[in-house]
Amino acid sequence: MTYLKSQSMRNNLIFTGVPEVDGETPEVTETKLRVHLQNATKIAKEVAESMQIERVHRSLGYPTPGKTRSIVRSSLSLRTARLFGGSGSN
Repeated sequence: MTYLKSQSMRNNLIFTGVPEVDGETPEVTETKLRVHLQNATKIAKEVAESMQIERVHRSLGYPTPGKTRSIVRSSLSLRTARLFGGSGSN
């Protein structure tokens, strides 16, 4: 069971420190993540906008005042995950 879980999570990347607003939709979260990638990793805007993202969401739980939930991003390819430091072997 652990193997199956790790295989399903291997294309996931987790980003912390990206500000969150009340009622944030997945679309807004994705936009914030793309901007964060441009600023934090200094990648070109065109590259950040062209990345294929299968799913993006905030970590589980309810928003807590004074705390920011992480962003979990699933890419369509393991290659994209590895581009940003994911080992692909969680």
